[in-house]
Amino acid sequence: MFDERSSVEAERLDAIGGVAAGVAHHLNNILMVALGNIQLALMHGMAERPASRLHSAERAVRDAADVVRSLTSFCRTQPIPAMAPLDLNEIVDDVVELSAPRWRDEPQTHGNTIHLRVDRGELLPTVASGPALRQVFMNLVANAVEAMPAGGVLTLRTWSDPGGVHCAVSDTGVGMTEDVRRRALEPFLTTKGPKTRGLGLAVAHGIVTRHGGTLTIDSVQGLGTSVVVSLPHAASSPPPSL
Repeated sequence: MFDERSSVEAERLDAIGGVAAGVAHHLNNILMVALGNIQLALMHGMAERPASRLHSAERAVRDAADVVRSLTSFCRTQPIPAMAPLDLNEIVDDVVELSAPRWRDEPQTHGNTIHLRVDRGELLPTVASGPALRQVFMNLVANAVEAMPAGGVLTLRTWSDPGGVHCAVSDTGVGMTEDVRRRALEPFLTTKGPKTRGLGLAVAHGIVTRHGGTLTIDSVQGLGTSVVVSLPHAASSPPPSL
């Protein structure tokens, strides 16, 4: 009996450690955005785009605070706060600016280049939480960048159809095996070695699901990955959470 209790306790502690490691990994992604913008503002001097860089850093810090307030965001039963009509293209523009240190500056320090392509369609509004959706797409961009260690092409494309509004985040990176693709939405699944626990896609999937939307993954090993977030039009979106 003692051995059984010890085994259960060890599993419980491992699960807690996994949650903590996953949250720490996600917070690190957001805080690196803030740090990168602050460092670039200091390097370039206050005469070159100081306000935009500091505003980006401020948004990143606020999003990080939102993550801290919602550590269980990957659990679909948790409510999403501050829902309101918004334009998904504006979220994409925010994410492009916020994540620039990840997809532009960091690869360049290693002699690599990630080319960004943004294809904005004409969209109807959806009812959503801006910080939550930025969290989704920051995760997706971070995953795409990590999948292209030697550089490549990062594409964000939005479009609308009768079923809702959609955004695809695509990369030309290493891709996934079919087994990894099928399991990619499991919390803590990772292909990055023992030092990290995969949480980003599980978080993104939970947030999108609670917005009444879907997240789908298409990937070919060696060719790249495309993750599509689909959300209902405002008229058919779930009512805002209080």
